[in-house]
Amino acid sequence: MIIDIFFDESGKHSNKPMIMGAVSIPEKVYFLKTIQDLSEQLQEKKETYHFTKYTGDYKMKNRILNLFKVLSPNLKLMRVNTIKYDELDYKSQNSNGSLFETMVYSKFPERVFYGLLRCKGNLMNIEANIFMEEASEYKDFPPRFKQQLNIQSLYRGEKFTIKNCTTVPKYTEIGVELIDIILGIIRVILNFEKISEDTEMTKSYQKKVDLVNEILKIPNVYDFFCSIKYFEWNSVSSLKEIKFKDYVDSYISNN
Repeated sequence: MIIDIFFDESGKHSNKPMIMGAVSIPEKVYFLKTIQDLSEQLQEKKETYHFTKYTGDYKMKNRILNLFKVLSPNLKLMRVNTIKYDELDYKSQNSNGSLFETMVYSKFPERVFYGLLRCKGNLMNIEANIFMEEASEYKDFPPRFKQQLNIQSLYRGEKFTIKNCTTVPKYTEIGVELIDIILGIIRVILNFEKISEDTEMTKSYQKKVDLVNEILKIPNVYDFFCSIKYFEWNSVSSLKEIKFKDYVDSYISNN
């Protein structure tokens, strides 16, 4: 079985919450014509996606809604793994900010990938291709990720092999745009209660909330977000897995 894994991050540079995540998609699914048509439109700049900057533009809204409608029949075959981390909490207790960044960019993506690949059945043999959006923070790491993940697979008796791990320019893979949007939606879900209680919500942010509400009503999308593997990290503990469904249900009930 061949799977394609797409990685991105959201909220870096102290813009809480900071999240890294990846989505795995079986290659046979990713190469369905309906999905590849979206990639081609993206590459030709006919369609672009900017969830983070979305403030109510109806064309952008329709593009994002259409993306999830196209993916809806196959969302049950996709997996998402995420890590939320707190840079400010670490830096308030430690002076070495550069060491923190090295740790984040060299270790967290590897943990995200491994979480999508580990503990498969003995009769499964997985070949994975990893795509990361080009960013200066990661430019030297893809070969290392490939090597370290393959070593872990061999050492732990896992059933996966990393065939390729590479960075790709923005607007080339719809899978990268998808994980970017997913992380943006996760941030809205995580932030909603605090923002709605502490401040008067801006009109532009309310538009983003309204869009998330519409997305969650698309068939299979609610279940997809409830199935996300979600971990939280701070400087005084190891990664802690949290049931993301609780966040989703809290968001819906408070909305």
